[in-house]
Amino acid sequence: MANKYWQPKALATAQVSTVQVTAYDAGTTYILTINGIAIVSVLGSTDVNGTATAIDAAWNLATHAYGTGITSTVATDTVTLTADVAEVPFVVTSSVS
Repeated sequence: MANKYWQPKALATAQVSTVQVTAYDAGTTYILTINGIAIVSVLGSTDVNGTATAIDAAWNLATHAYGTGITSTVATDTVTLTADVAEVPFVVTSSVS
């Protein structure tokens, strides 16, 4: 009897997570954390789209090791975080204060 070997065919994919700014308040601080470490902390901007843009810019300028392997992009009120390396998981938590 011949030996059977499993050969995976699926390509590795990078994790993608999204954060949507659903409400706006100029006096509110919007925070994104990884493992309890605040990577981004920004004040509300002119509206939800402006706040999402501010979060995106702050994320891409962040220097903490937890966030440097993740690239941020923005479209209207939604920030998309994508791992730079496939199969490297991350958990981002959003909060406001």
